Amino acid sequence: MLQLQLSFYDVSGRLVETINFQSNRQIDLSHLMSGVYFVKVQGNDASKTFKIIKY
Repeated sequence: MLQLQLSFYDVSGRLVETINFQSNRQIDLSHLMSGVYFVKVQGNDASKTFKIIKY
């Protein structure tokens, strides 16, 4: 099973939340305020950062 760590940062670079994610699970972001976030996805030997907008 794929194991990932997702780290959510606000636009000022402050760490908001970290989630250990498994491929068969959904992520509930309803508790986050609306705005722009950066999500760093780390797994195995690689990492990638994505920008998301929550309405």
